Amino acid sequence: MAYPQRVWPIFDVLYLFSGVAQARRSSPSARATRVATSSTQRDLVKTSNRTAVNEAQWHAIGDRICVLSTGAPRIVRPFYNTAFYSEMQARVEISYIWLETYQIGVFARKPFAPYTVVFDVRCEPPFQPAGFAFAIQNFMDQNDGLPVDERFRLVSLAYAFHDNGVRGVLLFGKRLRHIYYEIRQQCTRGDRGTDLFEVEAVTRYPTYAGRRGWHFYDDILAKIAYLIKADAEQEG
Repeated sequence: MAYPQRVWPIFDVLYLFSGVAQARRSSPSARATRVATSSTQRDLVKTSNRTAVNEAQWHAIGDRICVLSTGAPRIVRPFYNTAFYSEMQARVEISYIWLETYQIGVFARKPFAPYTVVFDVRCEPPFQPAGFAFAIQNFMDQNDGLPVDERFRLVSLAYAFHDNGVRGVLLFGKRLRHIYYEIRQQCTRGDRGTDLFEVEAVTRYPTYAGRRGWHFYDDILAKIAYLIKADAEQEG
């Protein structure tokens, strides 16, 4: 099936500290960039933390994430269907780098979010918004089966769309602790769908995706740094 290649802004950016005046930010690209607001950040966090009790609700949450992150409901929704979504899942490749928030230098400002997951979604147009939604939902699905009082919650996030996907950071509260250490053990054992970046845990989608070299993950961290540090310095 053929899909239009450029039908919404793919250079949407949301900074971690979204309250900084947009005029004080430097664009990461010479091309047009739309900066999302703190209102979008709050709505994305709230939507991502919703619990789906059936497949229809799960897809509705994904649809909402797509719309919020692109601001283009009339364009995104017609393509957010079963055939489109299945094709996206067959094309997308996701890396999650598991860290503690102090490692990205913002724990003093986010003390209620001790864990950070840096994500990198590789997919071509027009699959970026759906890939972004799937990356968040795929991660949050690890809550399935956990008692309500043990489920972790997203606290904040930042992201940047680009030609070949989207990358960013997800900040979580202390309830991620158990899964965080469980994942570290899986990565140390070399379980399917895991990798290591130096001593940091990495999980991958699909689980049969091959392992990557050190420079691959180092490049991801370098490219999301401005979403976190540039604004932290400017806001101070």
